[in-house]
Amino acid sequence: MFIYFFNKLLRIFLTLFILQFTIAPGYAGGHWTPMKHKGIFISSVSPIIYSTLSDQSGGISLHRRVSDITLQLYSEYGITNNLAVVLNWPFKYVQTGSSIRSGGDSVTLPSGRMICLGNASMELKYKFYQKNKVILTGGIKSEAPTSKYRNETGLRTGYDC
Repeated sequence: MFIYFFNKLLRIFLTLFILQFTIAPGYAGGHWTPMKHKGIFISSVSPIIYSTLSDQSGGISLHRRVSDITLQLYSEYGITNNLAVVLNWPFKYVQTGSSIRSGGDSVTLPSGRMICLGNASMELKYKFYQKNKVILTGGIKSEAPTSKYRNETGLRTGYDC
């Protein structure tokens, strides 16, 4: 009885473990690879403007308004029918406002702005199997630490990678 229960539990665990690698990530191409010498190019703009940072205690009010505008350039290109290269170039414009708000919970840093590249990434994606609606792909991704940080204003265009 114990071995039967253990085998059932092991099958469920292995199924869930395998499924976590088969769910399509939330980017444009998902698991599909473009055909040979074909591709896609997508550009998008994402503005974020805030004056509060969230944390477990509810939030930290900032003395200055922060603007973060990202121009994202994303492309996928089919090297072969099964192998694709994916490139992602985020260009960032970050700025803190010149006016100081009262009642902030944080240290006031000088206002500033910067326009720099965020963390650029490249991925090789390979399609191992495709039949009907079943696709099995795998990939390897690398991010370059191309973002910048300015200590005097506390502004950054990406995270350390």
